Amino acid sequence: MNAAQRRASVAGISLSPLTFGSMRVDRVGDADAVARLIAQALDLGVTTFHVSSEYATWPLFQDAWRKVRPDPATTRIIAKLGVPHFGEARFDPQAFADKIDLYREALNVDRIDLVQWLLRHDLKDEPARLAIFDNQSTDIADCVAGLKASGTIGGMVSFPYTRGIAERALDHAACDGLALYCNPLELEMADLFDPAAERDKAVIAIRPFAAGRLFSETTFTARDALAVSLAHPAVATVVASVSSSARLKEIADLAMSIQPDAARWPGLIAAAQGAPDV
Repeated sequence: MNAAQRRASVAGISLSPLTFGSMRVDRVGDADAVARLIAQALDLGVTTFHVSSEYATWPLFQDAWRKVRPDPATTRIIAKLGVPHFGEARFDPQAFADKIDLYREALNVDRIDLVQWLLRHDLKDEPARLAIFDNQSTDIADCVAGLKASGTIGGMVSFPYTRGIAERALDHAACDGLALYCNPLELEMADLFDPAAERDKAVIAIRPFAAGRLFSETTFTARDALAVSLAHPAVATVVASVSSSARLKEIADLAMSIQPDAARWPGLIAAAQGAPDV
């Protein structure tokens, strides 16, 4: 009998299998309603939260977070951060650090556990983006290492947008893994999961239900979709937007029940790739 496989951690940080995505919390109601949903998540064992100051729901989430005041010792934060932003041509370490400080202040935490880093510039100009990564590789490494050493962040994963950045990030000392879309409709980078595991790096799976398209365009269930991500041992967590109490309980229970299974994962991917449309 094979020994049970352990779920990946990110830079030594363990995450809950399901991460509470905050993009659509406005559908829940006011700050009190969102606070109740955060409290419910914690009761269900969902202790990891994904946030972005770019979301229209960020002020609402901040208000709700302050009402709940979760214990930083038992919760984990993944914060989305774009440097360089669109139209900017260089990685600015000070801008990177300043944005992290804004998150820390807003959430009243000493450390942002994981930064989801986005190298933007111009997504239509891949050579320029690759040049920023290559030419400022040392700047990026020094910035992230310094922030880790000071306890300001725990780790960093790259949301690469493109394969070229993803491949560089996997081999870069500053990057502890990748944040990738993973669902039966978006599997373009699923072949990078094994290389991540081979490098002892993790994957944070994003958008498991393809922004709702999964249920209108395929016959996959929520369990099927979550298994596509969570069955791979390199996947540390899956980020799903939460907008109702019932949905939160359903997907939290499902996520907790899915164990890493490297032998099963290729079959799940093959089934997803060959699944007919509705």
